[in-house]
Amino acid sequence: MRIVWYLERYHGINISDATVSRILRRHGMDRLPRCIRMRKVHSKRYQKQVSGHHIQMDVKFLTFKGKQGEKLRRFQYTAIDDATRVRALKVSTRRL
Repeated sequence: MRIVWYLERYHGINISDATVSRILRRHGMDRLPRCIRMRKVHSKRYQKQVSGHHIQMDVKFLTFKGKQGEKLRRFQYTAIDDATRVRALKVSTRRL
């Protein structure tokens, strides 16, 4: 709940979700009007007809602890073909 998060972060007040809900209900602010409630999330997926026409690439940085406690940095490369949804993944020690 946003109110709980706001009070804790900016004012240092720890209060439960149920308490905030009870206080709002008591003052007649229980529900938002229908037009303001949560909007539907529309996610448009890319769907190409020809494989290889559109590929999504992503890089993620991974950090591991080695046997002696040192930090090991790895890079995970992921590619997804939009037509076939085939995924390719590679973990590398160097940045490509």
